[in-house]
Amino acid sequence: MNPEREMISNCKKFDPRAQKRLYDRYSPVLRGVCSRYCRDTEEVKDILQEGFLKIFTKIDQYSGEGNFEGWMKTIVINTALEFYRKNARQPIVHVEDMAIFEDTLVEDLSFMESMEVDVIMTGIQSLQEEYRLVFNMFFLDDYSHKEIARLLRIDEATSRKRLQRAKIMLKEKFNVSMGTLNKAV
Repeated sequence: MNPEREMISNCKKFDPRAQKRLYDRYSPVLRGVCSRYCRDTEEVKDILQEGFLKIFTKIDQYSGEGNFEGWMKTIVINTALEFYRKNARQPIVHVEDMAIFEDTLVEDLSFMESMEVDVIMTGIQSLQEEYRLVFNMFFLDDYSHKEIARLLRIDEATSRKRLQRAKIMLKEKFNVSMGTLNKAV
């Protein structure tokens, strides 16, 4: 038996040492997933802890088929989305108001290729929650608009519009940042 399978098998038996090994091994990756969906470090800590509790209580449902890390990421993402739904704030821009953005297409995000990852992540974190969630789910976690709509309980059209608006907001933010940097040089 390989070490990962043995660790999973022992976690299914609620072995605290195996659970600690699993936590130590995967918490950095899962913390990164949480940070994409959360506003601050306290939310990250709460969702990571809740996610691991779910992982440990549902680990017997992992059949050994497929990627174990992917299975855990799905649990953590769903935990973050549950948190979002419970604590959803009223969006500042409503879907009906989005018509003004329909003519503005931003398909190309290549302007971010030369940017540092931490700068990009800071920009994404600055997005309003409803835009940040859709952007992360679509680009970073490869969800389709249909899946995003189901998980966030919104229309597919709303998902598309929120993604488009997120791209516009990022482009505006980075153009301003780059313009400021160019003036300073």
